[in-house]
Amino acid sequence: MRTAIDSADVRTGSWTCLVAVLVLTAAVVPVMGTATAAVVTDSATEGAPSVDTTWADVLNDSAVIVAGNLTALGDATNATVRFEYRQNDSSDAWSTTAAESTGSTGAFRADLAGLEPGTVYAYRAVAETAVGVDRGEARTIETPADRPEATTTGATAVGETEATLGTNVTDLGGEPSAEVWFSYSPTADSEPLSEWTETPTRTVNATGPATRQVTGLEPGTEYEFTSHVRTDREHGLSTGYERFTTASRFAVETGTATDVTETNATLTGEIVAVGDAATATARFEYRRLGTADWTTTEAVDSDSAGRVRTTVDGLEPGTNYEFRIVGEAADGDSAVGAIETVETAADPVVETGGVVSVGEESATVAGELVALGGADAATVAIQYRDAGASTWHETGGETLSTSGTFDASLTGLASGTDYEYRTVVRADGVTETGATATLTTDAATHEPTVDALSGSDDSSPNPHADLAVDWQVSDADGDLSSVAVTIRDGNGRVVASETASVAGESADGSLTETVKHGAGTEYDVALTVTDETGATATDRTTIAA
Repeated sequence: MRTAIDSADVRTGSWTCLVAVLVLTAAVVPVMGTATAAVVTDSATEGAPSVDTTWADVLNDSAVIVAGNLTALGDATNATVRFEYRQNDSSDAWSTTAAESTGSTGAFRADLAGLEPGTVYAYRAVAETAVGVDRGEARTIETPADRPEATTTGATAVGETEATLGTNVTDLGGEPSAEVWFSYSPTADSEPLSEWTETPTRTVNATGPATRQVTGLEPGTEYEFTSHVRTDREHGLSTGYERFTTASRFAVETGTATDVTETNATLTGEIVAVGDAATATARFEYRRLGTADWTTTEAVDSDSAGRVRTTVDGLEPGTNYEFRIVGEAADGDSAVGAIETVETAADPVVETGGVVSVGEESATVAGELVALGGADAATVAIQYRDAGASTWHETGGETLSTSGTFDASLTGLASGTDYEYRTVVRADGVTETGATATLTTDAATHEPTVDALSGSDDSSPNPHADLAVDWQVSDADGDLSSVAVTIRDGNGRVVASETASVAGESADGSLTETVKHGAGTEYDVALTVTDETGATATDRTTIAA
């Protein structure tokens, strides 16, 4: 909102436009040099228009503005309005302004230019219709004498709370010196309906630039100002309004966290304004959510407003942190941004599963990828070793992009051996393992063997047969259980049988039998060895008696 301030209104002892009523007692003077077809009469003519002379104001030392009010058209539908003017107390003919046509009552005005400075002029409003003419009463206005003049220029050295206002004094009004001062106010956009503030005066002894510093302004605010000039005799004419905006106070703004991993994050912020300073320094403070102490990063220097960033590391995975930007300007101003939060990505998580299957030399075990953490994909595998050993072996990796179960085969194992195994996951440079579990491979199973089986007839020549069977058996597993020997004659009749309990890895024994009148017959000998698992081995031989 622009508020016009006349120098005469704001300083004590200023000149005031004099409006005086000139009472004319003489008859109306005919207007010279005005041609019209209408009969010139006065307002007493019935049906004539009616007009009032109202106000006037100074434009400069050689021009004024005058106003009138057409109060009635009389019997006519249209009228012309104008002003007549001349130096006061002069008998010269009246000068006239250009006539304006109107079809309605109301205010009108005109500028009177080319006047003499420091002179009193009489002026009056005139209305004319086809019916008659009316003249308002004459009034007077005095043009200013030779006045000091100044033109508002602009503001320099604008800071957060101060600025230097400028004007150019072009005329001292014939005096050796003049006083200059300024009025200023926030604009309507910054502070509606604000009050204007005036500076103290300063004396200038020559034309040219003049300035005044103002302080106590609001940062980041638009102001409007104008200048004033006066001498001891006259208030001067000052033209122009200028605007300026104070620098914003030093300010910072916390941004967001980017490139967040399990242990790192890039913190961003902005130096919104450096204020009066040439440079500024920004740092970031961060801490685990819920803790009291801040950790401060190294300084990030900036010679202007703009974005700043820094990367912090050593953070805990899957943890909430809060951070803020802290700035300090070169002139000592400081600012702290709002607190923002960031959560680091969690580490990938795996769990060791159970044994799917196991054999003498291999096993299949399961695992589960519980979470990828902050990664898009992860590689999972199974690590295994002899129970109590220090070195892990690892299966080939499998890449997963979603959580879920998986299994892997362990090969090249030794039978009947205890093993430890666990899951392992790798993602974005992070390696995590699951709990350690155990398994035992199956013991190797070997069938028993008949190492030796022989039979003989040890009888002297007689009708009887003295049969003898000798045997040897073994089992690599050391789990021999029993040996069964059966002797049958040529007719398949069992003539002797025996089952012996055995144990360990090997055993031997014999079976003898005398068969009455058994000479001259071939006998069949069968031996079956059985181990603890039920596995058997059988061998046969014959005895000729």
